[in-house]
Amino acid sequence: MMRILLAAVISTLFACRSEQKVESETYPHEVDSLQCRDLYDSAKWYLYAWHCDVLYKPTSDSLVSKPFSELELRYSRFLMRHDALILSFNFIDNGEVILPGMTRDNVPFATAVGFDTRTREKIFKASANVYFSCKGDSLNRYVNPLQPEVIDFIKKNGDKLDPWFRKEAKRRKIL
Repeated sequence: MMRILLAAVISTLFACRSEQKVESETYPHEVDSLQCRDLYDSAKWYLYAWHCDVLYKPTSDSLVSKPFSELELRYSRFLMRHDALILSFNFIDNGEVILPGMTRDNVPFATAVGFDTRTREKIFKASANVYFSCKGDSLNRYVNPLQPEVIDFIKKNGDKLDPWFRKEAKRRKIL
């Protein structure tokens, strides 16, 4: 009886440990060490919402045209500047990082979000070393990413969205 109980306890401990390992593997080490998973998820969400219906047209293939919401958004790095935490990502197409000059129409797109570390609010978005923000306009996607056209796009294209974006849209009760 004691052996069975001991085996059950050990199995439970290993199961809990492996679940924790899997969960923390979804976030980069520095994100975990800074305790900013919420900002990481927010940054990724904002970048997808801002660009979800913008078409990516690679210069390498004139026949391809697909929304950024279908592409993987991969973490790149973080940067601390004074009281700002900047989380940078890259859109990925077929395993390759997409740079702004790699689109047929040279569409600029944000790849980073800056947050105030004290208030944890977004303070800017960044694209190719250009930082910008908009204040006060509730119809602006920067201020309010969930504009009606964004919600409609997500609902109509839920099955085509990047898996992370789809899962997050479900968690936020949009899908």
